[in-house]
Amino acid sequence: MSIFQYEKSFQSENGEDGIIEFIFNKINIKIGNYLDIGENNGIQNSNTFMLFRKGWKGIYIQSNLYIFKDLISNFKNFQNKITLIKADINVLDVNLLDNILDNNKILTKKFDFITLYFKGFEYNLFKSLQKYTTKVFCIKIKYDLNPLYEYEIKYDLNKNGNGNGNGESIFIWEKIAKENDYFILTYTGYLFLIKNLYKPLFEEYIKDINKIYDEYLESLDFQTLGIINKSILENVNIKHDMKNNYLLNFYKNKINNFNSLEIEKNVEKNVEKEIGKEKEI
Repeated sequence: MSIFQYEKSFQSENGEDGIIEFIFNKINIKIGNYLDIGENNGIQNSNTFMLFRKGWKGIYIQSNLYIFKDLISNFKNFQNKITLIKADINVLDVNLLDNILDNNKILTKKFDFITLYFKGFEYNLFKSLQKYTTKVFCIKIKYDLNPLYEYEIKYDLNKNGNGNGNGESIFIWEKIAKENDYFILTYTGYLFLIKNLYKPLFEEYIKDINKIYDEYLESLDFQTLGIINKSILENVNIKHDMKNNYLLNFYKNKINNFNSLEIEKNVEKNVEKEIGKEKEI
């Protein structure tokens, strides 16, 4: 069965809202708590706004001052439910998120949902959470990186731990998930990791990472595929062996198949025309 049958967007970027709703219905959590570390204002392209509207409590960690001001404006009347934290994100700090949460006196150590999206350094953030746990992770994976790339990526960062990364591949995240007692459920542009405790609830949806990625590609329309394809080809900052040739080849084959079908349709139309002419004679 395909998890994409539950795909729908309330405010999420790629239909994640429906999948998140499905996951927590399966786990049987109606109202929980979440931690959102992302590059959004809590509403647009948000994986958590739907949960907020359902009554969940949430914590937002934001490093960008302008986005943080938007967060304040968006949630100013919900201080009993929402905690906003303005913090510098230095990915060289191996205990980064633990320290931020500790310094802001966050009492809960267990979350139901954590979403991570930060400039390709999601792996660093994931590793920096040791004291705090979650049932479900939702982690941004850049589409220009080969999903089967087999090596962890090293970055040269300035002393403030700033820069832009490419993230880690789905292949690497599968290893990370197993090491941390999670399994991969699906990929939508975000990778969903769920605690192994809940694995029996999702057995019919679990696939290997090749099939997970194929299912993602099949879910994309022609226009979206074309935009992503163009972006990958134009990205000069990613090495050739890291480039997502998996997607490039998928798009190329789809174009070729589409062109072949169009040729067949035209041939059929011409044959029908000729048959019609013969009948008239």
